[in-house]
Amino acid sequence: MRLAPPLHLGLYLAKRYFFWFALTLAALVSFVLLIDSVELYRRFSNITTDESALFVFLILLLGIPEKIDLLISFAVIFGSLLCFQHWSKTNELVAARSFGQTIWQALMPVFLTVLAIGFFQILILNPIKAATTSAQTEMKISLFGATNANRMSVSTSGVWLKDSTSTDNLIIHGPSLELSTYQINEPIIYGLQSDGSVIWRITAQSMTLQADGWLIAEGQKSERDGTIIPLEMMTLPTSITPADFIRTTQEPETISIYALPAFISMLDVTGLPANEHRVYFQQLLSIPLQLLALCTLAVCFTLLRFTRMPRYKLIATGLAAGFAIYFVTDLIYLLGANARLPIFIAGWGPAITLLLISGYFIARSEDV
Repeated sequence: MRLAPPLHLGLYLAKRYFFWFALTLAALVSFVLLIDSVELYRRFSNITTDESALFVFLILLLGIPEKIDLLISFAVIFGSLLCFQHWSKTNELVAARSFGQTIWQALMPVFLTVLAIGFFQILILNPIKAATTSAQTEMKISLFGATNANRMSVSTSGVWLKDSTSTDNLIIHGPSLELSTYQINEPIIYGLQSDGSVIWRITAQSMTLQADGWLIAEGQKSERDGTIIPLEMMTLPTSITPADFIRTTQEPETISIYALPAFISMLDVTGLPANEHRVYFQQLLSIPLQLLALCTLAVCFTLLRFTRMPRYKLIATGLAAGFAIYFVTDLIYLLGANARLPIFIAGWGPAITLLLISGYFIARSEDV
């Protein structure tokens, strides 16, 4: 009987691997969505609103890209373990190597499939996730209310702040912020009524956050009737604290990979901390390498000849290693975001380290 050529066999292995990956991802996403739906409908049942249950279902749908993005790495390692364990039982990989290929050559279709999944995640899924996550957040706020009344955003025109107190509702805009002194340069401050209409406006040279409120320097106040009042120095009450400048910037997960570099540059211009966004961007770029490292780890636990542990123990160990890698990666991300580690190491270090270790064991198996 004529053997299939390596190209056809490679396509077969790639399709079979993708089947196991997609099946695992679908199972994980379905499980997480089930838990989310129960919690979301529980919260919905405890509030009084004019919105229907269909609105809650739409919120769940908008969360699907975020769940897929979060679970792809788990699907790679779980799917790889299941796939390789199946190949080990059916000797499919032995058949692939019967053409005189090394384990690297035999698994090349799998590695290329994993890299394709990684590039799909960062180039296509990430922008979709960023858009749907932002929309989902706004819908949750409209349904359940905001968890924080003081919100800050950064755009190409500078810093925008919303400051709500018991007596005033303020919208503050300035071209730049000096984070070390909590000073906004050349601010424009709008005083709003409860219905959102503007009742006065203040323009000033600067405004600085102090213990007793915003200190306005060298400004003027324009009333709604046209009256202009010069202000040498005045204090406006505030509910904002210095920590809010660090905590309330836009989350990196809600920004597309294509818009993230420009957003980081804007944070630098306005004086806001950008370390977290830089580390997140580097981790995004390293995703194909991360997934490849997880796949090679699964190879080490299921296909290598020098492993002597029972199969069920190997798989359990591989699963435990996958969770450990996830938490270590998250810890390194936090250290990088807090400037405790260099950005490149925080972004690329876990993937490169894991790939080198797994690659060493695979290469070693060729000599056994």
